[in-house]
Amino acid sequence: MELLWKLITLVSLAECLSGSGVLQRPSFTKQPGSVVFPFRPGESRREVVFSCEAQGQPPPYYRWRLNDSFIVPTAGSRYALVGGNLHISQLNKEQDVGVYQCLASNSFGTIVSREASLHMASGDCKLSVASHGGSREVPLNQDFFTGFGKTVLNAGDVVVSVFIPETQVGEFVRAFRQAPRKENALATVTTGMRVVFGEGGVVVRDIQLYYGGEVVLSPGAVGGKVEFRKSLTLSLLFKFYLEVQRALSQTKAVPEAEWSARRSPVRVREGQGVVLLCGPPLYSGELTFSWIFNEYPTFVVQDTRRFVSQKTGNLYIAKVEPLDVGNYTCVVTNAITKGSVRGPPTPLVLRVDGVMGEYEPKIEVQFPDVVLVAKSSTVRLECFALGNPVPSVSWRRADGTPFGRKVDVNKASGVLEIPYFQQEDTGVYECLAENSRGRNSAKGKLAFYAPPQLLEKPEDAQQPIEDTLVWECKASAKPKPSYRWLKNGEPLDPMEDRVQVSNGLMTINSLKLSDIGMYQCVAE
Repeated sequence: MELLWKLITLVSLAECLSGSGVLQRPSFTKQPGSVVFPFRPGESRREVVFSCEAQGQPPPYYRWRLNDSFIVPTAGSRYALVGGNLHISQLNKEQDVGVYQCLASNSFGTIVSREASLHMASGDCKLSVASHGGSREVPLNQDFFTGFGKTVLNAGDVVVSVFIPETQVGEFVRAFRQAPRKENALATVTTGMRVVFGEGGVVVRDIQLYYGGEVVLSPGAVGGKVEFRKSLTLSLLFKFYLEVQRALSQTKAVPEAEWSARRSPVRVREGQGVVLLCGPPLYSGELTFSWIFNEYPTFVVQDTRRFVSQKTGNLYIAKVEPLDVGNYTCVVTNAITKGSVRGPPTPLVLRVDGVMGEYEPKIEVQFPDVVLVAKSSTVRLECFALGNPVPSVSWRRADGTPFGRKVDVNKASGVLEIPYFQQEDTGVYECLAENSRGRNSAKGKLAFYAPPQLLEKPEDAQQPIEDTLVWECKASAKPKPSYRWLKNGEPLDPMEDRVQVSNGLMTINSLKLSDIGMYQCVAE
């Protein structure tokens, strides 16, 4: 998302005020950043400060919002304003966690800062360090890095272990590091990202993004490659978005009791196709799925007849044979911690009322109609069909372009994988399943994603009363961005006949004194 603010000053008002000195609209020189605060039960002296500073003439005054409600500091309250900075004392986990925004105002109008979140962490990440002088614990906090490529660790320190607090339900945490192909090389960009969803995985309750070094890079920044690092910063952010999106799409909000409950037998005819549901409980983090057949450690081996989806966790058997009869148990493994949990066994039983005849393929596993893919990321498409005889699965591009050497087509498992995705990899991909009884296909489009970048920005305007103002906001993005406008930090009301907003173009007819203010265009 890109956001900018511009000003309308009516000529008549500007002339009245010009005698008092040089006037200047408010603009931020410092905006708040997200804070993760370690929560330790029993502590009472806990304080957080959100920074906010703006310049302007007359000097701006400040207000703060928490979750879209204004904070009103009063004598003796836990909130205090020092300049534009918001001080919160005696932190309360239930009342203070949320999204904060600073508003800076003067006679020209109001601007609103970027969003900053406050999260109360259940504990610090800590390093257990040993040296000749003994052992100690080092918290991984804002003081850990003392400079570019430098930390509080000493030359003789050895890291023995790392303590990482457990994540909660609906929480996703990722760390990314991009470095040259050189052992022990300093990273070009390092980042840690975290998001917490409310129940159902729909509403974002909290999000933090942390980058090693400065996010705003000057042309002479240490390490060089400034433009590359800027692009990489956005690329890693979108990689995090895609991984969370994929994890959420895999999530089935099955109550814990239902996950552990006994499964009823699945009864099928010989020759029939079947889907055994994994239905894992609500989880966070990247997971992998496998299935145990009867007893551990006998796992289902994937081939042209059997497929385990890493999207849903379900087991698909294209054509059931007598040797498939038995108990099947879904195993869910956290890709980071390698911890696993098993569901209850699902019995597969053959019916005795006949054998299923031959039938054409029925595609049970397919990819979405449109898949947004970030540059240089890896995309993995799944396709699998039930049928008798067992269908064969093949892949092709709809325009007939042959696959490049980097594309991995696993016909046995029904998976197409494209690493290091580039613009030339976009297009419509088709999965074909066929046997002697017929064929079926599924199509989906891989679309290149690029975040919004503003191309055309409106300039400050001084307009006479009753004149018409036209501002245009243009941004490049894939897919095409949407636009919205704010006035003095609030959504612009387009209900008035005088105000018209369409695709980034804002028109205000018959300007009035009430139109004076700060306007912001948001492309997202």
